Amino acid sequence: MPEVLLADRQIFKVFGRDKEKFLQGLLTCDVRRKPCYGALLSPHGRFLYDFFVVEEGDHWLMDVSRDRSEEILKKLNLYKLKSDVRFEKDDRQVWWSPVILDRSAAPDRGPISYKDPRHPDMGCRTYMDPRLREDNNSLDFFNYTDHRIVLGIPEGSLDLIYDRSIILECNFVAMNAVSFTKGCYIGQELIARTHHTGTIRKRLTPVNLEEDQGQHQELYRSVGKQYAMAMLPVTP
Repeated sequence: MPEVLLADRQIFKVFGRDKEKFLQGLLTCDVRRKPCYGALLSPHGRFLYDFFVVEEGDHWLMDVSRDRSEEILKKLNLYKLKSDVRFEKDDRQVWWSPVILDRSAAPDRGPISYKDPRHPDMGCRTYMDPRLREDNNSLDFFNYTDHRIVLGIPEGSLDLIYDRSIILECNFVAMNAVSFTKGCYIGQELIARTHHTGTIRKRLTPVNLEEDQGQHQELYRSVGKQYAMAMLPVTP
C-alpha cells in the first residue's frame, strides 16, 4: 500500500477536563466534531499554526508543525491560565495513506487512523509507533504534495505565511476548518467580517507547472513534481 511519512508533523497528547472548552475557544474549527482541522490565529486574525485534533481514549491528539512545535506548546501553556488542560509530546510518526490502515495486528499499540477531514478525496492520516513498522519505507513526499495541491489543500506553514496569511484566502472554509456558528475564538472578528463582506481578492490556487512555465513562479508556495500552490488574484 502506498504510504508517505509526513516527517514535518509532531503529535501532542491533550489531557484534562477542560480540553474541549480550552481548544474550542482557541481554534477556528468546531472541536466537538472530531476528527477536525483548524488553525490558531493571532488576535488580529492572521494565521499562526494549523492543527488536526482527534480523540484517543480519555485524551485527545493534536497534530501540528514539527518546526514550530515548541513555540506552539509555549503559546498553549500561555493561554491556558487556570484551565485544567495539559500537553505531552507523543513520539508516534504521522503517515498519509489512501485508506485507513489496519490496527488489528497490534490492538494495544495499534495506529490511530482516520479520514483526513479537509477533503473527501484527501485519504487518511495515521499516527503510528515507528517500532510497529516492519520498515520505514515511504513514497516520495512529492506524491503526497501533488495529490493535495490538485485538491486545493494547503499544508500549514508550507503554504501559509506566519502572522500574515488570512485563512479565507487559503481555502480553509472549503476544508471544513472554520466554524461560523460555534462562538468566539481568537482572531474571529477579521474572519467573520471578511466572510460576510466577501472581500477575497486572492486565493491559494493549484498551478500545473508544465502549463504555467514559470509565469507565476514568484507566487508559488509549496511545489510538487507536477503542480505548485500559488497565491493568485481572484478573477471577477
